[in-house]
Amino acid sequence: DAPSVNPSKPQTDCTNSSNPGYRPNLCKFGPQCFAASCTLSTSSQVNLQAPRLVAYPPGVPAVGLQGSMPVHICRPGPGGVPPSVQRGLGEEFQAQGDILYLMGGSVNAVRLPSIPPPMNWFVLAVCGSVISQQGWCDCSTGGLGATKDASVCQDRVGASDLSAGGPFSQTTDECGITSADWVADSAFPTNQHASEMRVTPSGSSTGGDCVNLVLIQLTVLTSPGQMGSDGTPCTADDTGVPLPTLTIPLTTGTVTAQVRDVIRTAGTCTVGPSPPSCLRDADCQPANGTCNIGSLSVQDFDISVTGSKGSCSEYLAGNLSNMKLVTAAALADLTLPGFFTAADGWLTIELDCQ
Repeated sequence: DAPSVNPSKPQTDCTNSSNPGYRPNLCKFGPQCFAASCTLSTSSQVNLQAPRLVAYPPGVPAVGLQGSMPVHICRPGPGGVPPSVQRGLGEEFQAQGDILYLMGGSVNAVRLPSIPPPMNWFVLAVCGSVISQQGWCDCSTGGLGATKDASVCQDRVGASDLSAGGPFSQTTDECGITSADWVADSAFPTNQHASEMRVTPSGSSTGGDCVNLVLIQLTVLTSPGQMGSDGTPCTADDTGVPLPTLTIPLTTGTVTAQVRDVIRTAGTCTVGPSPPSCLRDADCQPANGTCNIGSLSVQDFDISVTGSKGSCSEYLAGNLSNMKLVTAAALADLTLPGFFTAADGWLTIELDCQ
């Protein structure tokens, strides 16, 4: 609003497009993005359970996470404010002014510093590299009411509610996925199930709530030689083979993993020196007799994890200390390194910023 020090130049005008001093970009200029980093506290952890392989409870202890996850927090600028207030560049594109946007590039982010037994018999370290991030934070006064919670569901035995003793006659599994989307089961010839989790969003965001979709790639190190010349896991010279990328939805809300018909103990065919596992007689045909289901144990599990939030003013100052991002996954027919049988389980991740 100050007059130009050069009297031959017109004063800046923010509203009148016919004025020689009309400079809308200058009037709306403001810092677009602010760098922040979620440095993981000692309470950050990952919890992977596979009841068929390790009795649950007590199961495998949760494993602490180390590392940090840098993120850029970007603002489009609040709508409806006078031009004298600095705005982010997104204001020119009519972006939503009550949202902060989260984004980030590739970075070696998190690692498991120790692996508990029995997994440490086969796995020495697990490293997580963030490929990209895209998310948002609710910064409205009354709350935008966007969905911030989710339930993820996967059913191991698609055609039956086997945990309740149901027959194999369902055409829609317990997560609502129809048989047209089922795939063959690697362990039981006559069984099919959905290969993907069903994600159902819910909840209503209020000020400070955030959701961040993180594209991550895990690398599993199974031998000391894969740690490179420095002998340290999760560094640039590691030679372990990365697993396929996975998009993980992280939220300050609540995520529930619903795993249906978890096979804790399968039946065994009655004939053969090494009789195969089975769920029903047809799995044993023609040479392995019938299925002895006396030891068959199937159970449903529901596991929830809840995050926490700070304020948008803290986020813009680069302070994420009150933010806790969480996620959960239902894992049916999971193949783990070193095991020769598929298992069912679930995964929860808690990233607690300090």
